[in-house]
Amino acid sequence: MRKHNAGFISLMVCFLMLVSVAHSSPMQLQYNDVRFPVTVNFTTEPHSIRTPNPAIPGSYIYLFVHKDAASSLTFAVSLTPIPNNMGSIPAETAQMMIADTLSNQVSNVDKALGVVGEVTNEPSKIPSHYPSKTIEVWRQTTPPQFGRYTSFIVDRLLVSVFASGLSKKQNRDAVRSFVDSVVVQKAKVPSPD
Repeated sequence: MRKHNAGFISLMVCFLMLVSVAHSSPMQLQYNDVRFPVTVNFTTEPHSIRTPNPAIPGSYIYLFVHKDAASSLTFAVSLTPIPNNMGSIPAETAQMMIADTLSNQVSNVDKALGVVGEVTNEPSKIPSHYPSKTIEVWRQTTPPQFGRYTSFIVDRLLVSVFASGLSKKQNRDAVRSFVDSVVVQKAKVPSPD
């Protein structure tokens, strides 16, 4: 009887994960009255915070996070407006900012888990006219962990979309689906402050 209950429970968890992913819809990211030119498919309203940007005095990083306890996955977006007084952003500088952002995100998770992840590059789903990079990270923990990260710059906004958690087929599908759901809207970034 116990085996049947365990099978039924794991079937229900899988079903609920699929239903929540299927019912996700594009969400325009906004913090109070600051509206950003990107949408992403959060399955539920994310927790949002604004924190001072340690690299650029007087500017902020906006973070949107949803932790799904049922699937052990974390879905997140960070948005970093680049002030006009920082000057133009040449393509080489944009790519360096993107690479540094991805490297820092991966390093922070590696430190938290106590293991160095294996990074593989993936083709970006972001239109080619935006500087961007997408990676996947496999971590040989017990149980194994999987993450997908994409970062790009649009209208002086550094956008990072990422998701990670236990490496199961359903989870990997949900992670990829979330990260690949990001869509750039045609709009200028409002001045946050």
